[in-house]
Amino acid sequence: MCKTDADHRSGPSRSLFQPRDLMTLMLCVLTTISYLYEPTSCKLPISNESVQTLSSTGHRFQLTAVVGDCLNNQQHTNIKFRTSTETMGLFSRSERSSVGQAEKRSAEFLPQPESAYSPSDSKAATSFDNNGIGSFSTAFASLSMHMSDRIRLFRFPEHITQIVQQAIITSWPQGIQDTREYCGSFEFKLKGNPWYSVSDAATHSRRLMNSILEALFNNGWILSLSTDVSKKLEDKDTLVFRHQDPAPAPHQWLCVSFSRTDRIRFYDAPPELVQNVCQQLLPYKQSDGDYKLPGVYEIKIRGNPWYPSGAESMYGRAILLDLITVMEKHGFTVYASIDQKSTSSDSSGETDTWHCCRAVGWTSGAPVFHS
Repeated sequence: MCKTDADHRSGPSRSLFQPRDLMTLMLCVLTTISYLYEPTSCKLPISNESVQTLSSTGHRFQLTAVVGDCLNNQQHTNIKFRTSTETMGLFSRSERSSVGQAEKRSAEFLPQPESAYSPSDSKAATSFDNNGIGSFSTAFASLSMHMSDRIRLFRFPEHITQIVQQAIITSWPQGIQDTREYCGSFEFKLKGNPWYSVSDAATHSRRLMNSILEALFNNGWILSLSTDVSKKLEDKDTLVFRHQDPAPAPHQWLCVSFSRTDRIRFYDAPPELVQNVCQQLLPYKQSDGDYKLPGVYEIKIRGNPWYPSGAESMYGRAILLDLITVMEKHGFTVYASIDQKSTSSDSSGETDTWHCCRAVGWTSGAPVFHS
């Protein structure tokens, strides 16, 4: 039995997908795209009572979607997938909610030995049918940020969970408060509030994510996309990774944030890169200098490019293009652009943090490869 917690307190009552369901669906879609098996017809069962079932026969499964209350009659939706012989997870859920009270939900997961993650799933593989036609497949997993202090790993093998744990310990000064299994994922509860932080803690939170991305990258887990799949006010991105074997060559990492309404901050960037950025942004720059903690450099821009009005909206885009141009001249590419900070109100938003890297040993004039 999986009981949810404060992560699901806010927002309207919902009887359809819950966070774990949506994560599973997203990873299944990405995985099936990589397969070359014949298409199978799928239908997903959904009803107001939130009873969801899935029937599987051999290599094919059927999914029936029933949408009831909004219309007087029932409608069925067919969805085409390409699937392998792997069995999708089966589950059922019932929930009750009342206005003005925290929603209470429960989920029961049926046994699914064939869909459980095994170490062999972490490697890309090519199989062949009787006619010698090959089919390539790979593994996907996700990392998501929750509340102000949680990281959840979903479908990563156990040894990768341990590697991420070590990355957290070495890069987040306050450390880990607790760990647990949560609805099929592995959750780290950090001390402090890395996703709702300011000043020095905000610097540490960006270095934390940078360190996790580097650790996964070095072990062959490459970011496929960062995506926002939640409408909650304090939502953050979900990161989807695919496994690559062998892992890429080692890279050097830095990050860039767009702070307040007019600041660009560099974290652990080479001094020559920062100097060239300052020169390139001279027409826009008001001031620059070291910012608080070692390894952090701040450029203050004229106007409010991150909270623009009128023509300032394009002014900010010009700055971004000039910034990317200089970074690429130094061999750096933006590996990930991540919303990793909670929004405190409807009237304010949060900018992404750029996590950038370049191959170790890169020399000036050499090509820059984008992941």
